[in-house]
Amino acid sequence: MTPAPSQSPRPGLETIRRFAPPPAGVFVDLSDSANVWGAAPAAVASIAANAGEAWRSPSLYGEPLRLALAYGLSPAHIVTGNGSTEVLRVIDDAPGLVIPDEEYADDAGETLVAEAAVRSNLLVVRTFSKSYGLASLRVGYGVAHPDIVLALERVRGPYAVSRVAECAAVAAVEAARSVEAVP
Repeated sequence: MTPAPSQSPRPGLETIRRFAPPPAGVFVDLSDSANVWGAAPAAVASIAANAGEAWRSPSLYGEPLRLALAYGLSPAHIVTGNGSTEVLRVIDDAPGLVIPDEEYADDAGETLVAEAAVRSNLLVVRTFSKSYGLASLRVGYGVAHPDIVLALERVRGPYAVSRVAECAAVAAVEAARSVEAVP
């Protein structure tokens, strides 16, 4: 076995601490990325139905999920990621870009998604961890002007979300839409 190199592959890397949320002193721990009610039954069923297909590659850029999320927008406005943190990491100090994290937007009742679709300096990021109860599947997305989405996809590359996670996320979105449609 080859010993680990004595120098860091990236200057300053050894000074970066791993993420460790502080212990929660209250009943609700918002740092946990979890939904205590769990995922929608349709999402759970989708995981079971697609588990046998885990050997298949996912879609290149999350096309089925982008289509499901593009409710009122074009799929060209949506970028998917391995959690919303991946979408944020790809940005890496983009000058002039405003990036609100809307992980709790479904509870807030307000969103900047429509604004992000038309502005050239706004990227709204969201996660499936909270409202959709899919924290362990690591599915996130961003909504932005198509030029921003294309730039992100060029930097990040394809296959950001696993096939099983993508199918579960699509099922969760469709289940949420069916609930919204009930008067």
